[in-house]
Amino acid sequence: MQEAVPEANKPISLSQEVYIARPRWVMTLKTLVSNRSAMLGLFIIFFLLMVALFADFIAPYPYDKSMRDTPGYVASGGRLPERPPCIHALGCEDISEHYMGLDRNSRDQFSRIVYGTRISLTVGLVSVSIAILFGTLIGLFSGYAGGWFDDITMRFMDVLLAFPSLLLAIAIVTLREGANLENAMLAIGIVSVPVYARLVRSSVLSLKELEYVTAERALGAGHLRIVFWHILPNALTPLIVQGTLGIGTAVIETAGLSFLGVGASEPIPEWGKMLSDARDLFQNAPHLVLFPGIAITITVLGFNLLGDGLRDVFDPRLRGK
Repeated sequence: MQEAVPEANKPISLSQEVYIARPRWVMTLKTLVSNRSAMLGLFIIFFLLMVALFADFIAPYPYDKSMRDTPGYVASGGRLPERPPCIHALGCEDISEHYMGLDRNSRDQFSRIVYGTRISLTVGLVSVSIAILFGTLIGLFSGYAGGWFDDITMRFMDVLLAFPSLLLAIAIVTLREGANLENAMLAIGIVSVPVYARLVRSSVLSLKELEYVTAERALGAGHLRIVFWHILPNALTPLIVQGTLGIGTAVIETAGLSFLGVGASEPIPEWGKMLSDARDLFQNAPHLVLFPGIAITITVLGFNLLGDGLRDVFDPRLRGK
């Protein structure tokens, strides 16, 4: 009589499926890759980053170089300002090519758009970094401490949220007595602090009551260790999503400040400043308004698509699970 082979010692046949637990980040990455919106946004952002990094090689001219000193100016009889796009492959017979035309100061519009990519991405990243840093600290300690400290801090955040963000940013730039990109980045960062503070606070209020936090507290862990080692890592997901969406918002607000004359100054090729300089030339030279507007739209679209995709990836309810 043949002895029964224990279940644990039976060999695994080829027809049997073996499930191996995968790390969570692998599953998240797989879900992100399958999200079309996120991948399209990531592609747009990667393209913009490459343009910003290699702007010196892509742009045919320096962003502040006037074409008045070139042979094309003499050949045109001095009619270079606001000249429309000229591409030889499309039949333009002028001496020099200018893919997006020239602005009112006879500067190459394409070169200024390319260098403007570097400026807009820098402003967006720096502004959001300032907002996340201070907003996270305020939200962490306010939500964890609770009581009167939480009440006072959140009421102050409510006051900041009550003001229109653009008007508050203008006021901050004015108080610092200078219309430049540094003040614009600081103003946009300060205006965005309440958004991240309230976001982190809401996460902390739910996390600090969980069992693992209570267990750490019972074992004698200090408050700083609990806040930064156990609570903060679990509150990063909404921060990542909001931060990605916030970069697109910062680009728009920077363009708005420059358009109103309290952002970038000449000859910095900031897209909002370029729109402001050409706002009265829309009928005569629409290319001066069209191309900076398209650049702003594509940048904001890329970050919004990535942010929406990350929200779908990180929220199981939106994935239908």
